[in-house]
Amino acid sequence: MDFEKGASPQKEEVSELEKHQNDFLSQLSRGYVDDALETAERFQLSQEFLQSEEVQEKIRERFFYLLHQRYIDLAIDIIEKFKVSQEFIQAIAQEGFLYLLS
Repeated sequence: MDFEKGASPQKEEVSELEKHQNDFLSQLSRGYVDDALETAERFQLSQEFLQSEEVQEKIRERFFYLLHQRYIDLAIDIIEKFKVSQEFIQAIAQEGFLYLLS
């Protein structure tokens, strides 16, 4: 294949790190929390990524899904398994409490 000088292939390859991060997010979204944590450990995903807004949002979504299904223990379990900030816990607990009251 000939590329002009300085030209790059049309298809960008996803880095290995991005692949593992995407796997982690997919596992978490689908409820495979233990698998997601195993992926994070096996591929040494950074704390920066694990504390990112994107990951926090996936945790929040999963938490509320579990509350909606009335799996209170599993909802609490997901919060305990991820080392989330105290502020995040307070905010999500308040939202969850209000949800359960409605």
